Amino acid sequence: MGALWQDLRYGMRMLAKNPGFTTVAAVTLALGIGVNTAIFSLVNGILLQPLRFAQPGRLVAITDWYPQGALVALRANLRSMEVAGYSDDRELNLTGLGDPVRLYGAAISANFFSLLGVRPEVGRTFLPGEDQPGKDNVVVLSCALWQQKLGGKSMNTASPPGSPALRTEPRTYRTATALAPGCRDPQK
Repeated sequence: MGALWQDLRYGMRMLAKNPGFTTVAAVTLALGIGVNTAIFSLVNGILLQPLRFAQPGRLVAITDWYPQGALVALRANLRSMEVAGYSDDRELNLTGLGDPVRLYGAAISANFFSLLGVRPEVGRTFLPGEDQPGKDNVVVLSCALWQQKLGGKSMNTASPPGSPALRTEPRTYRTATALAPGCRDPQK
């Protein structure tokens, strides 16, 4: 143990004798530790932490463009898995609650939330068939939007006159639910 202390004292004397070398060595160590910490944080957040969905090991994302109707054909022919559709980059205008607000959303299949195991904060998710043409006039809001624009009030899914409307020309959507805080777009 005495030899260790002697070596440490000698090392400190040498570092004090060469302040330029000491500064370069300290900065190099600090940068190396900082970069390693940042890389591990990224790897941990992206690869090591499980997804925030029910049964994340059973989820598979197939990213490609499919013609309209392919989801119906996949559902009809697949027996070993559930299929849900997701199409992002929809721009919508929220009207009926003061100034219009531009929103960005996604078109999803009715079973999307049940497949991911996501429960709404208030209201309900989509009912079977609400993703079919002509019946697809229901939206799910983020918790933040629900709090900001509706003040966290409960929503009536019957959409009486004066209830919030999400309009894209020429369509109007009913608000059905708000997602729980922290629920995010699965693609992000």
